[in-house]
Amino acid sequence: MAATDLPLQSADQAFADAVLGPPFMGWATQILFAGIAFNMCFNYVSSSQFSADSRRLKLLLLGVMTCLVAQCCLTYIAMYHYGTWQLRDSVTLYGQTAADCWTTFPSGIVGAMVQSYLLKRASALFRRRWLRYLFIGFSALVILAGFFGAMLYVALSYLLRANELDKVPATLSFNFALGLWSFCSALVDLIITISLVFVLKAKIMGFSDRTDGILRKLIHLSVATAVPTTIVAIMGAALAFAFPDNEHATNSPTAFWLVLPSLYSCSFLSTLAAREKIRIEAHAPTAHLSRPQLSPSFLHAASFHQNELHATHAVHLGSSQYAGDLLMPSDALGAGSPRRAPVRSDSFDGAKEMEDGASQ
Repeated sequence: MAATDLPLQSADQAFADAVLGPPFMGWATQILFAGIAFNMCFNYVSSSQFSADSRRLKLLLLGVMTCLVAQCCLTYIAMYHYGTWQLRDSVTLYGQTAADCWTTFPSGIVGAMVQSYLLKRASALFRRRWLRYLFIGFSALVILAGFFGAMLYVALSYLLRANELDKVPATLSFNFALGLWSFCSALVDLIITISLVFVLKAKIMGFSDRTDGILRKLIHLSVATAVPTTIVAIMGAALAFAFPDNEHATNSPTAFWLVLPSLYSCSFLSTLAAREKIRIEAHAPTAHLSRPQLSPSFLHAASFHQNELHATHAVHLGSSQYAGDLLMPSDALGAGSPRRAPVRSDSFDGAKEMEDGASQ
């Protein structure tokens, strides 16, 4: 034995694999996607789109990235501690440092901020006020429940460090807190995504190929940005509820929920960056479009209808404007479109609300 070697008690390898393996997988993956998020943020801040964004949106982006930086700091502290700490007995490995206690705090804030932003944008698509309020109210309750789960984990961690965890009801366990947070995160993602898909799909009317293409791209973007966070959150919730705290697999959910703040940041930045691409496509000039041949009776009826609209001070909008209102003011698109259609009575309320990003 070397002079620097110490006779220490160590947990068996199976216990070390079960307790430390999933967290290290989660930390490594979280750092990987955090790097992707930082790169996306740099590219977005360097673009002209960022300069045109509102101050409120810039503050939201600053808050998300600040919390992600805090999460990365906690991750590096944990990786260094558990990678170099020489007390390897089962009690020490299962215990938590002060930094571990705050792991879910920045994660919960990132998820709540991104979901609240997407919820606000999605709610602008609902025409009926009662349905919009119901959508916002229920989704907000789910977001708050998930944030409560994240904060419950912090409280339980400090009770564990103080050896007072036995004073808490057995139902309020670490896995219950993590399962509640992960389940609510997945549920909110599904609610917002499904609502966007159904509402946007109903707006595809066939008036304009460009308009329909933009709406289909918004649907694709909504699904693509929600799939990673939803799958990871579902896996974390399933493992959290499947294994009680006294099992060796109790730490298995950490391989998934530790990645959530980085994934939510990437989803948020993807949504912001996609707006410029859709705007460019919406402004692109149409080519090789020919006017349809209309019958005299149709022209007569259209002329009569036009006079009625003028009498009531209504305005005909091109169908490309109809979809363009999702992303920009209503006069920005379709001013010279050869095919025009009157605005439907079920057009978007609050289209201006989509200026900063309509999709998930």
